[in-house]
Amino acid sequence: MTHLTTSAPAITLGACVGLAAGLYARRVARCTAREPGPDGARQAMPTCDLLAAILGAGFGALVGARFGLSACLPAYLYLAALAPPLAVADATTRRLPNRILLPAYPIGAALLAFAAWRVGETSALWRAVTAGTVLYVVFLAVALAAPGALGFGDVKLSGLVGGFLGFLGWSTLLRGMTIAFVSAAVYVVTRAVAWHRLSGQALPLGPALLFGTLLAVVLS
Repeated sequence: MTHLTTSAPAITLGACVGLAAGLYARRVARCTAREPGPDGARQAMPTCDLLAAILGAGFGALVGARFGLSACLPAYLYLAALAPPLAVADATTRRLPNRILLPAYPIGAALLAFAAWRVGETSALWRAVTAGTVLYVVFLAVALAAPGALGFGDVKLSGLVGGFLGFLGWSTLLRGMTIAFVSAAVYVVTRAVAWHRLSGQALPLGPALLFGTLLAVVLS
Protein backbone atom coordinates (compact mmCIF):
# COMPACT_ATOMS: atom_id res chain seq x y z
CA MET A 1 0.00 0.00 0.00
CA THR A 2 1.24 3.47 -0.79
CA HIS A 3 1.53 6.13 1.90
CA LEU A 4 1.59 9.33 -0.10
CA THR A 5 1.58 12.61 1.77
CA THR A 6 0.12 15.94 0.70
CA SER A 7 3.23 17.90 1.64
CA ALA A 8 3.25 20.70 -0.94
CA PRO A 9 6.87 21.76 -0.21
CA ALA A 10 8.17 18.18 -0.63
CA ILE A 11 6.14 17.58 -3.79
CA THR A 12 7.22 20.89 -5.31
CA LEU A 13 10.85 20.28 -4.41
CA GLY A 14 10.69 16.79 -5.88
CA ALA A 15 9.14 18.02 -9.11
CA CYS A 16 11.79 20.73 -9.46
CA VAL A 17 14.63 18.28 -8.81
CA GLY A 18 13.23 15.77 -11.29
CA LEU A 19 12.63 18.43 -13.92
CA ALA A 20 16.16 19.78 -13.58
CA ALA A 21 17.57 16.25 -13.80
CA GLY A 22 15.48 15.54 -16.90
CA LEU A 23 16.75 18.69 -18.61
CA TYR A 24 20.33 17.86 -17.60
CA ALA A 25 19.98 14.34 -19.06
CA ARG A 26 20.52 15.63 -22.60
CA ARG A 27 23.94 17.05 -21.73
CA VAL A 28 25.00 13.80 -20.03
CA ALA A 29 23.90 11.75 -23.03
CA ARG A 30 25.74 14.05 -25.43
CA CYS A 31 28.97 13.81 -23.42
CA THR A 32 28.61 10.03 -23.24
CA ALA A 33 27.91 9.83 -26.98
CA ARG A 34 31.15 11.69 -27.74
CA GLU A 35 33.13 8.99 -25.95
CA PRO A 36 34.10 5.93 -28.05
CA GLY A 37 31.58 3.14 -27.65
CA PRO A 38 32.38 -0.57 -27.30
CA ASP A 39 32.89 -0.79 -31.07
CA GLY A 40 35.02 2.35 -31.16
CA ALA A 41 32.30 4.33 -32.91
CA ARG A 42 30.44 7.34 -31.63
CA GLN A 43 26.84 6.76 -30.82
CA ALA A 44 23.90 8.68 -32.26
CA MET A 45 21.47 10.28 -29.82
CA PRO A 46 17.81 10.81 -30.65
CA THR A 47 15.91 13.71 -29.10
CA CYS A 48 14.08 12.74 -25.93
CA ASP A 49 14.36 15.92 -23.88
CA LEU A 50 10.64 16.45 -23.31
CA LEU A 51 9.98 12.86 -22.21
CA ALA A 52 12.92 12.90 -19.78
CA ALA A 53 11.79 16.21 -18.29
CA ILE A 54 8.17 15.07 -17.89
CA LEU A 55 9.06 11.70 -16.37
CA GLY A 56 11.73 13.27 -14.16
CA ALA A 57 9.31 15.87 -12.80
CA GLY A 58 6.58 13.27 -12.34
CA PHE A 59 8.70 10.77 -10.44
CA GLY A 60 10.32 13.56 -8.42
CA ALA A 61 6.90 14.79 -7.33
CA LEU A 62 5.85 11.24 -6.41
CA VAL A 63 9.00 10.73 -4.36
CA GLY A 64 8.26 14.02 -2.57
CA ALA A 65 4.72 12.84 -1.89
CA ARG A 66 5.98 9.44 -0.69
CA PHE A 67 8.40 10.77 1.93
CA GLY A 68 7.25 14.31 2.69
CA LEU A 69 9.69 16.46 4.62
CA SER A 70 11.33 13.46 6.30
CA ALA A 71 14.92 12.34 6.79
CA CYS A 72 14.56 9.91 3.90
CA LEU A 73 13.63 12.61 1.39
CA PRO A 74 17.20 13.77 0.52
CA ALA A 75 18.34 10.21 -0.26
CA TYR A 76 15.43 9.37 -2.53
CA LEU A 77 15.39 12.76 -4.22
CA TYR A 78 19.03 12.05 -5.04
CA LEU A 79 17.92 8.77 -6.60
CA ALA A 80 15.23 10.62 -8.56
CA ALA A 81 17.89 13.07 -9.77
CA LEU A 82 20.18 10.24 -10.89
CA ALA A 83 17.51 8.39 -12.86
CA PRO A 84 16.89 10.69 -15.88
CA PRO A 85 20.53 11.23 -16.94
CA LEU A 86 21.44 7.58 -16.42
CA ALA A 87 18.34 6.30 -18.22
CA VAL A 88 18.73 8.66 -21.18
CA ALA A 89 22.45 7.95 -21.49
CA ASP A 90 21.86 4.19 -21.50
CA ALA A 91 18.87 4.35 -23.85
CA THR A 92 20.68 6.51 -26.40
CA THR A 93 24.31 5.35 -26.15
CA ARG A 94 24.06 1.89 -24.52
CA ARG A 95 26.40 3.15 -21.78
CA LEU A 96 26.03 4.13 -18.12
CA PRO A 97 28.63 6.83 -17.38
CA ASN A 98 31.02 6.07 -14.51
CA ARG A 99 31.32 9.76 -13.66
CA ILE A 100 27.73 9.58 -12.38
CA LEU A 101 27.53 5.97 -11.18
CA LEU A 102 30.71 5.75 -9.12
CA PRO A 103 30.25 8.90 -6.98
CA ALA A 104 26.63 7.85 -6.43
CA TYR A 105 27.77 4.98 -4.19
CA PRO A 106 29.39 7.07 -1.40
CA ILE A 107 26.84 9.89 -1.74
CA GLY A 108 23.89 7.49 -1.63
CA ALA A 109 25.42 5.61 1.31
CA ALA A 110 25.93 8.85 3.25
CA LEU A 111 22.35 10.00 2.62
CA LEU A 112 20.90 6.63 3.62
CA ALA A 113 23.11 6.57 6.72
CA PHE A 114 21.78 10.01 7.68
CA ALA A 115 18.20 8.80 7.21
CA ALA A 116 18.85 5.67 9.28
CA TRP A 117 20.43 7.74 12.05
CA ARG A 118 17.58 10.26 12.12
CA VAL A 119 14.85 7.61 12.32
CA GLY A 120 16.86 5.35 14.62
CA GLU A 121 16.81 2.31 12.31
CA THR A 122 20.39 1.21 11.78
CA SER A 123 19.07 -2.19 10.68
CA ALA A 124 17.69 -0.52 7.55
CA LEU A 125 21.18 0.66 6.63
CA TRP A 126 22.69 -2.81 7.04
CA ARG A 127 19.82 -4.24 5.03
CA ALA A 128 20.59 -1.72 2.28
CA VAL A 129 24.26 -2.76 2.25
CA THR A 130 23.32 -6.43 2.13
CA ALA A 131 20.73 -5.96 -0.62
CA GLY A 132 23.08 -3.89 -2.75
CA THR A 133 25.87 -6.43 -2.35
CA VAL A 134 23.64 -9.41 -3.15
CA LEU A 135 22.22 -7.75 -6.24
CA TYR A 136 25.68 -6.70 -7.42
CA VAL A 137 27.05 -10.24 -7.02
CA VAL A 138 24.07 -11.80 -8.83
CA PHE A 139 24.34 -9.38 -11.77
CA LEU A 140 28.11 -9.80 -11.90
CA ALA A 141 27.76 -13.59 -11.98
CA VAL A 142 25.29 -13.34 -14.88
CA ALA A 143 27.55 -10.91 -16.76
CA LEU A 144 30.55 -13.22 -16.38
CA ALA A 145 28.65 -16.43 -17.10
CA ALA A 146 26.83 -15.08 -20.18
CA PRO A 147 28.95 -12.39 -21.86
CA GLY A 148 26.76 -9.89 -23.65
CA ALA A 149 23.67 -10.60 -21.55
CA LEU A 150 24.48 -7.74 -19.17
CA GLY A 151 26.89 -4.84 -19.39
CA PHE A 152 29.17 -3.97 -16.49
CA GLY A 153 27.35 -0.65 -16.26
CA ASP A 154 24.21 -2.65 -15.46
CA VAL A 155 26.16 -4.52 -12.79
CA LYS A 156 27.29 -1.29 -11.13
CA LEU A 157 23.78 0.17 -11.34
CA SER A 158 22.28 -2.95 -9.76
CA GLY A 159 24.32 -2.52 -6.59
CA LEU A 160 23.25 1.11 -6.33
CA VAL A 161 19.52 0.56 -6.80
CA GLY A 162 19.69 -2.53 -4.60
CA GLY A 163 20.84 -0.36 -1.71
CA PHE A 164 18.01 2.14 -2.12
CA LEU A 165 15.43 -0.63 -2.44
CA GLY A 166 16.82 -2.75 0.38
CA PHE A 167 16.71 0.22 2.76
CA LEU A 168 12.92 0.15 2.50
CA GLY A 169 12.63 -3.62 2.89
CA TRP A 170 13.14 -6.94 1.14
CA SER A 171 9.64 -6.83 -0.32
CA THR A 172 10.45 -3.48 -1.92
CA LEU A 173 13.61 -4.97 -3.42
CA LEU A 174 11.63 -7.88 -4.86
CA ARG A 175 8.93 -5.57 -6.20
CA GLY A 176 11.48 -3.29 -7.84
CA MET A 177 13.30 -6.11 -9.62
CA THR A 178 10.01 -7.67 -10.71
CA ILE A 179 8.78 -4.40 -12.23
CA ALA A 180 12.16 -3.84 -13.89
CA PHE A 181 12.35 -7.21 -15.62
CA VAL A 182 8.67 -7.29 -16.55
CA SER A 183 8.94 -3.84 -18.14
CA ALA A 184 12.12 -4.91 -19.95
CA ALA A 185 10.34 -8.03 -21.26
CA VAL A 186 7.35 -5.97 -22.41
CA TYR A 187 9.71 -3.64 -24.27
CA VAL A 188 11.45 -6.56 -26.01
CA VAL A 189 8.15 -8.13 -27.07
CA THR A 190 6.73 -4.80 -28.25
CA ARG A 191 9.87 -4.06 -30.28
CA ALA A 192 9.79 -7.54 -31.82
CA VAL A 193 6.14 -7.15 -32.81
CA ALA A 194 6.73 -3.67 -34.23
CA TRP A 195 9.75 -4.78 -36.25
CA HIS A 196 8.29 -8.26 -37.03
CA ARG A 197 11.56 -9.76 -35.85
CA LEU A 198 13.91 -9.83 -32.89
CA SER A 199 16.50 -7.08 -32.96
CA GLY A 200 20.15 -8.04 -32.72
CA GLN A 201 20.91 -5.04 -30.50
CA ALA A 202 21.46 -5.56 -26.80
CA LEU A 203 18.70 -4.26 -24.57
CA PRO A 204 19.67 -1.21 -22.48
CA LEU A 205 18.61 -2.51 -19.07
CA GLY A 206 19.38 0.71 -17.17
CA PRO A 207 16.07 2.48 -17.91
CA ALA A 208 14.07 -0.58 -16.81
CA LEU A 209 16.09 -0.93 -13.59
CA LEU A 210 15.62 2.74 -12.75
CA PHE A 211 11.92 2.70 -13.62
CA GLY A 212 11.32 -0.40 -11.50
CA THR A 213 13.29 1.07 -8.61
CA LEU A 214 11.49 4.41 -8.55
CA LEU A 215 8.05 2.82 -8.94
CA ALA A 216 8.76 0.32 -6.16
CA VAL A 217 9.96 3.16 -3.90
CA VAL A 218 6.77 5.12 -4.49
CA LEU A 219 4.62 2.01 -3.89
CA SER A 220 6.51 0.96 -0.74
